[in-house]
Amino acid sequence: MNSDALNTLLTPLTADDTANGTTEPARNDWQASSAFADLTRSRVEVSLDLLAGAIVTRSYPDHLLPPQDVLAAEFRVSRTVLREAISRLLARNMVEVRPKSGTRIVDARQWRVIDQEVVRWRHQSKPDPSFQRDLAAVRQLLEPLAAAEAAVYSNDPTRERILAACYRRLAPINRVDYEKYRETLHVAILAASRNQLLRQMTCFAEVRPHADSDGGSTLVDVADGERQAVAQLAAAFRERDAVAAFDAMERVNAWDLTGMRSGHARNDSF
Repeated sequence: MNSDALNTLLTPLTADDTANGTTEPARNDWQASSAFADLTRSRVEVSLDLLAGAIVTRSYPDHLLPPQDVLAAEFRVSRTVLREAISRLLARNMVEVRPKSGTRIVDARQWRVIDQEVVRWRHQSKPDPSFQRDLAAVRQLLEPLAAAEAAVYSNDPTRERILAACYRRLAPINRVDYEKYRETLHVAILAASRNQLLRQMTCFAEVRPHADSDGGSTLVDVADGERQAVAQLAAAFRERDAVAAFDAMERVNAWDLTGMRSGHARNDSF
């Protein structure tokens, strides 16, 4: 256990930290923002998605994008809108602009990936085992710390979400719901952290690439070891026990992230 990191996370917040903390949005506000997200997207945001999608799904000679007027015509937007979309890719280190050669795509391994959209774009391309392994390694290090902190400091609604996800995984469950509540559990634990960087890393747990709906209604045969790990995590949250939550999250991740789980879950799906 990384005791120094755990002690840092469990240190009580100062008055300034509390004043600057985030508050949980009201349920109606969250539903409204989700329902109307697509309707309120700007032309720049739409163009950004189209451009990023082209970068990850197409092959450009020498990694050079076509001239901006060609791209603007393809996406049916003005050059001003396209330039703004390119500037956002520049901020994410996905492209670089050179005066003589134009806009060049940067190697994907150098993209700034602590960003939900960038993570999603990486997964639109062909499966990348190296990226999946690196993502799992980071989560194995950080999620136990987030779980320890959340067990002590999370508010009641957050604790209820985490416990509900645990209980749902312990009940008879089909593949679709299993994937859903497995994701819900990991996202809720990261989101419950007071550490702003850990909260940003919820995007690492939200993405399930290459989803396969075949057999989605089939009941999942959850292994006894996985059940014990999830039950241990639920108990730690009920008792607000940071050390137990840390240990339990390590056990859960052994099933969810390292390939220890049995045939009910595929190694490239989470």
